[in-house]
Amino acid sequence: MAYAPKDLSVLAYANSFTLWHYATQHDLTQVDEPSYFDGASDALRIGDQITINASGRNTFRFVEAVDSRAGTVRIGKPEA
Repeated sequence: MAYAPKDLSVLAYANSFTLWHYATQHDLTQVDEPSYFDGASDALRIGDQITINASGRNTFRFVEAVDSRAGTVRIGKPEA
Protein backbone atom coordinates (compact mmCIF):
# COMPACT_ATOMS: atom_id res chain seq x y z
CA MET A 1 0.00 0.00 0.00
CA ALA A 2 1.22 3.44 -0.80
CA TYR A 3 0.75 7.07 0.05
CA ALA A 4 -2.65 8.46 -1.05
CA PRO A 5 -2.60 12.17 -2.02
CA LYS A 6 -6.28 12.63 -1.08
CA ASP A 7 -5.42 11.80 2.54
CA LEU A 8 -2.87 14.63 2.95
CA SER A 9 -4.30 18.04 3.80
CA VAL A 10 -3.02 21.41 5.01
CA LEU A 11 -3.92 22.40 8.56
CA ALA A 12 -1.95 25.64 8.66
CA TYR A 13 0.55 27.61 6.61
CA ALA A 14 2.73 30.53 7.71
CA ASN A 15 6.16 31.90 6.84
CA SER A 16 7.04 29.05 4.44
CA PHE A 17 6.07 26.40 7.02
CA THR A 18 3.17 24.01 6.48
CA LEU A 19 1.47 21.87 9.10
CA TRP A 20 -0.06 18.86 7.38
CA HIS A 21 -2.53 16.18 8.43
CA TYR A 22 -2.40 12.66 7.02
CA ALA A 23 -4.96 9.97 7.88
CA THR A 24 -4.55 6.39 6.69
CA GLN A 25 -5.50 2.83 7.52
CA HIS A 26 -1.88 1.79 6.97
CA ASP A 27 0.21 0.76 9.95
CA LEU A 28 2.61 3.39 11.24
CA THR A 29 5.51 1.09 10.28
CA GLN A 30 4.36 1.37 6.64
CA VAL A 31 4.10 5.15 6.84
CA ASP A 32 7.64 5.28 8.25
CA GLU A 33 9.06 3.44 5.22
CA PRO A 34 11.71 5.58 3.48
CA SER A 35 9.80 6.12 0.23
CA TYR A 36 6.25 6.34 1.58
CA PHE A 37 5.75 10.09 0.99
CA ASP A 38 7.70 10.30 -2.29
CA GLY A 39 4.46 11.02 -4.14
CA ALA A 40 4.21 14.31 -2.23
CA SER A 41 7.68 15.56 -3.19
CA ASP A 42 6.13 18.44 -5.14
CA ALA A 43 4.20 19.71 -2.08
CA LEU A 44 6.33 19.00 1.00
CA ARG A 45 9.25 21.20 2.08
CA ILE A 46 12.08 20.70 4.52
CA GLY A 47 10.88 21.61 8.02
CA ASP A 48 7.21 20.90 7.39
CA GLN A 49 5.43 18.87 10.05
CA ILE A 50 2.96 16.07 9.34
CA THR A 51 0.44 15.04 11.99
CA ILE A 52 -0.30 11.40 11.24
CA ASN A 53 -3.29 9.25 12.16
CA ALA A 54 -2.28 5.70 11.14
CA SER A 55 -4.46 2.74 12.10
CA GLY A 56 -5.68 4.52 15.22
CA ARG A 57 -2.24 5.71 16.31
CA ASN A 58 -1.53 9.43 16.40
CA THR A 59 1.94 10.89 16.00
CA PHE A 60 3.87 13.44 13.99
CA ARG A 61 6.87 13.48 11.72
CA PHE A 62 9.10 16.17 10.19
CA VAL A 63 10.18 16.54 6.59
CA GLU A 64 13.99 16.25 6.68
CA ALA A 65 14.81 16.23 2.95
CA VAL A 66 13.03 16.69 -0.38
CA ASP A 67 14.36 16.16 -3.88
CA SER A 68 11.55 17.12 -6.23
CA ARG A 69 13.62 16.26 -9.32
CA ALA A 70 14.19 12.71 -8.09
CA GLY A 71 10.72 12.60 -6.48
CA THR A 72 11.98 11.63 -3.04
CA VAL A 73 11.08 12.70 0.48
CA ARG A 74 12.78 11.75 3.76
CA ILE A 75 10.64 11.92 6.90
CA GLY A 76 12.15 12.02 10.39
CA LYS A 77 10.82 11.18 13.82
CA PRO A 78 10.95 13.74 16.63
CA GLU A 79 13.90 13.40 18.96
CA ALA A 80 13.18 11.69 22.25
